[in-house]
Amino acid sequence: MGRAIRWKNTPAPSGQPYCPTTVEQVANCATHVPWVPISVYGLFRLYSKATNLVEVSAAVVYGLAIVFLFFTSSAFHVSSLLARHR
Repeated sequence: MGRAIRWKNTPAPSGQPYCPTTVEQVANCATHVPWVPISVYGLFRLYSKATNLVEVSAAVVYGLAIVFLFFTSSAFHVSSLLARHR
């Protein structure tokens, strides 16, 4: 039989960082990276539906927050995955 896949490591001891498995890192990238362009689309969609200054402001603030959330999360996970394989 083949080698078993280790999906997740045991929790880190108190005060120590958690070291995710390669499978976890790939899964994090696969679930965060696609949302960057989707969130950009959502930002423009919200903005296009806004009809007054309050709605425009809310659309821009919310839309940018979602874009930055997924962008920074994706950048972190991709860089962590690449650093692991250096």
